[in-house]
Amino acid sequence: MRAAVVATVMCLAACTGSGAVPRADAEMATRSGQDLNILSRGRHVYTTNCTGCHALYRVADRNAEGWRDIVASMAPKAKLDERSRSDLLAYLQAAAR
Repeated sequence: MRAAVVATVMCLAACTGSGAVPRADAEMATRSGQDLNILSRGRHVYTTNCTGCHALYRVADRNAEGWRDIVASMAPKAKLDERSRSDLLAYLQAAAR
């Protein structure tokens, strides 16, 4: 269990350092027209819930429509409630290419 936690922390550090999972910031909120709190919650869902089953994907590798399809498919498997699903999708679409 400890090894899994260490591996997850290392993956998150590598992903956030490389820009693979950009931080939600005022510029992203302005550009997307989304509330910064929603984007921050969505990023948190991505970096905590999604890593329970797989490595994080580079957010910019998919477009907004692609993320919509993935979230629609994965949210039930991850047992995300509606708010978490909505926040996650808002973040991914705001950070997408």
